Amino acid sequence: MAGGREAFVPLCRLYQLISQFGNRDDSIDEALALVTDAFEHAANSLKATIISAITSRPMMMSERAVTFIVDNVELLDPKDLQENATGLGTAIWAHQPETLVRLLQLPPPR
Repeated sequence: MAGGREAFVPLCRLYQLISQFGNRDDSIDEALALVTDAFEHAANSLKATIISAITSRPMMMSERAVTFIVDNVELLDPKDLQENATGLGTAIWAHQPETLVRLLQLPPPR
């Protein structure tokens, strides 16, 4: 990951936020803001880690989380996608039903 020593503090904060995904409602959005702000050109591995952590908690997804996942769904491990498809579909339907309809018309993984 680019950024050198400057990236260490935001990475630690991101790790802390990921561990709070199940306990704090705003932790997912805060983590996404950190990825967007501190890691503007984040490595795909970092995005994949965030996506994997978010998809396992579909009831805590905000619209911002849904957008982030839809925009980066190709980074999600196919097994994780299959295991969390129902919850993810439910979250997309709740926040962006038109997106779910559009996704159903696209080839996998979308």
